[in-house]
Amino acid sequence: MTAEVAILNREAVALAADSAVTITRSGSRKIYNTANKLFALSTVEPVAVMLYRKPSLVDIQFAQGDMVTTFMHGIHPNHRQVVYGYADKMISLLAEHLKGQSGHTSTENTELLMELERVRPSIAKELIDRFDDYTQTEHYDPIRSIVDSLPKEELAEMAEALVNLTSLKRRVTPADETVGGPIDVAIISKGDGLVWIKRKHYFKPELNPRYFSRDQTLSRS
Repeated sequence: MTAEVAILNREAVALAADSAVTITRSGSRKIYNTANKLFALSTVEPVAVMLYRKPSLVDIQFAQGDMVTTFMHGIHPNHRQVVYGYADKMISLLAEHLKGQSGHTSTENTELLMELERVRPSIAKELIDRFDDYTQTEHYDPIRSIVDSLPKEELAEMAEALVNLTSLKRRVTPADETVGGPIDVAIISKGDGLVWIKRKHYFKPELNPRYFSRDQTLSRS
């Protein structure tokens, strides 16, 4: 699986990707933290791409965004299903309670239960809408307003932190650590083009100066 983040504002776009890749063969799983997912497509033009699936036509695996959504909205993305389930359960309990109440004829009880059943979906939807409004105004909108004016350095730091947050969540929970390893971070802006903030290599850079001199030669050509 993958954790990848792209954050765009008026200054630049920040890209960050983890290095974990999960390989499944014959029912067994192996996780490596050496995969490259963020690439510069040109040595001249500021174009980059992030891969979020393995190069195959089957078994597509999407980027994991649950922790990013939790950060932006202040609550896990599954809250809608949980809230709907709670509302449905509460209405069912209320209906059971009314069945045992005296003071109403059986016809009145039947009509009341039918009315509860009719309004059940709308009550649950109203609760979800209230939650959505709260998370939008109290969490998402304030963060979005700040992100709009973040300088490039802060934008890159935020993108890296969100990937790190997902990696940490996988590390401290029973789930497989399908997000992890070094985090590649790049910034694309109008003035500077594509700039690597952090970039892993499968070799030691200090032992391969020719590699970087070659890159500089290609950039000038």
